Amino acid sequence: MTLLETLAAFAVTAPSEAVPAAVRDHAHRAFANWLAVAYHAAHLPVAGPFLAVARRAGAGPVPVVGGPAAPAAVAALVNGALGHLDDFDDTHLGTVTHPTTPVIAATWAALPPGAEWAEWLDAIAVGTEVGIRVAECLSPSHYDRGWHITASTGGIGAAAGVARLWGLAPSAATAALALAALQPVGLRAAFGTMGKPYQVGRAAEIGWSAAEAAAVGVTAPPDALEHRRGLRIAGDDFHPEAITAELGQRWRFLEDTFKPYPSGIVTHPAIDAALALHAEIDPHAIRRVTAEVHPLVVELTGLRHPTHGLAVKFSATALIALALVRGRVAPEDFDQPLDPWTAAVERRVELVPTPALARDSATVTVECESGAPRRHHVAHARGSLARPLTWSDLSEKWRKTWPRGQSGAEDGWQRVKTLSVPPDPFRQLWGQGEVSRAG
Repeated sequence: MTLLETLAAFAVTAPSEAVPAAVRDHAHRAFANWLAVAYHAAHLPVAGPFLAVARRAGAGPVPVVGGPAAPAAVAALVNGALGHLDDFDDTHLGTVTHPTTPVIAATWAALPPGAEWAEWLDAIAVGTEVGIRVAECLSPSHYDRGWHITASTGGIGAAAGVARLWGLAPSAATAALALAALQPVGLRAAFGTMGKPYQVGRAAEIGWSAAEAAAVGVTAPPDALEHRRGLRIAGDDFHPEAITAELGQRWRFLEDTFKPYPSGIVTHPAIDAALALHAEIDPHAIRRVTAEVHPLVVELTGLRHPTHGLAVKFSATALIALALVRGRVAPEDFDQPLDPWTAAVERRVELVPTPALARDSATVTVECESGAPRRHHVAHARGSLARPLTWSDLSEKWRKTWPRGQSGAEDGWQRVKTLSVPPDPFRQLWGQGEVSRAG
């Protein structure tokens, strides 16, 4: 069997009983996390162009979260973009991917009438597992070369999730994964712009469209991953064992985590440290800040002097300054550029790449106009595998991201936490704020 045949067989033939309860619960939490951030993003001014894409496509059967109903492929695109727009979705730190967003957006668009929650959650879990394993197969050089790995591998995971939800035969599921593998999308040049969430939306759309084409008989080379001119050419690394090792036994999906802050996860250890120091210093007396961080922080979020909210998310120095000055890093902090003093502090922050540090560790030292320097070390950031967000934490995140001035937060949380409404009626609640009127 080829690698994609192996993944496809896993995706569509593994019985529901083979999905452990812990994995299904993780899929439930991933769904709650995605819906929180997508619904929040839909109410931001920057979401306007994406919602306009849905409106221009004309009416369709699939609700866009916080927006109009649209044709399925367009809904997958827009919902995928909304899920990533705030950079507040999940992260698999080992590959620096946000693997559930394309899968959830694609399966949202593919949901069959009468589907049950267990079926949908299993599709999310299986699709995400496939996406993570493909990302591991190509890492790290695929990302290092400039590919936006969430988008370039997310379409394959999305296709697997849809294939599972639709009950495609293994041959058709293989074709779906192969069609997605043939059209990778996403470059890191887009980071800090609207192009980044657009690429993730495209991955969801590609996954849905690939499954749709395969379902009606379109075929593709089953070795599209390992072929000498297949997806493996998009990097120097190729680890086929990442696809096959303990498939269905050790779930990489359980290594996927949820963010406490709306920024790249590699910045979270330094944010944690800066937040701890906020109470110990006078933010208006900061003279110098040194942040010892994993080298990936500099590579991925080394932008200096950002001029708008999306760019702040990719500036570790700005995020540290926000935490030190305001004592928080919250969605509302990205609605506008940095205020003058926070911008001044940002210019005083120095990042020190420290290879000995783990990706979820950092040390921040602050020197003020008077007094001894203050230092704080974070061994494991909030939201890391060592300190994962609990259901209680996700409940708090839900409330913090709920659109300001809109009712329905508690009713919405109860619906997503209990899954008391069947999937299709549940999905219909989230178009254009219907949830706030349904309570």
